[in-house]
Amino acid sequence: MKKCFLFLSVSVFMVAGCSTTSNHRPSYKSSEVIERVGGRSDTPAWATGEKTMWEEDSKVIFVSVQTMDGDNRPEACMSVAGELGRSALMRYIKDAITSSGQVSQISSKDDPAYESLIAFLSQGKLHGVGVKTQYWDKREVSEVSGSRTLKLYCAAQLTISQTELERQLREATVKTPQGNPEIRQQLLTAQKEFISGMGKKDSEN
Repeated sequence: MKKCFLFLSVSVFMVAGCSTTSNHRPSYKSSEVIERVGGRSDTPAWATGEKTMWEEDSKVIFVSVQTMDGDNRPEACMSVAGELGRSALMRYIKDAITSSGQVSQISSKDDPAYESLIAFLSQGKLHGVGVKTQYWDKREVSEVSGSRTLKLYCAAQLTISQTELERQLREATVKTPQGNPEIRQQLLTAQKEFISGMGKKDSEN
């Protein structure tokens, strides 16, 4: 009888333990900014990453964001945002132009003009890109387990002259005389539509 009683007691304890564990749900909380660059009281609208690219004062602005563990230095985080932003900018331009209706409707992948433009952007040959301004903050965020952890968030505004961007894209497209003239013209049209369609800055902070 004693053995049976012990076995039943252990079984009840194990079931109770499983029931308690299965009912547990992580407690999530909204991210909370605990420190901002320069003692700012808010996050500038451009640094939220909601808008990626726009035209401002005859310059093209591109926003790059990066998140790191909170024990990293803000300077390192902003440096990474700037460096990765250059590659992201060229990838963004390439994807926008090649997915344009002007280009996607025709067979252009083997055309010299198309290959020249894609190589120019893929190999990072766009010159004149600089960092205009940067931002960082430290945030407490919830992990999957529900525990709170510190993250470093940073953003960088990269800029290039609109005229210079247009010139370099055009030169990369027309530098090879061979190929289908129609495809070359479609690429040039797609470039113009991309630049004219990016819009203006819509916030002052």
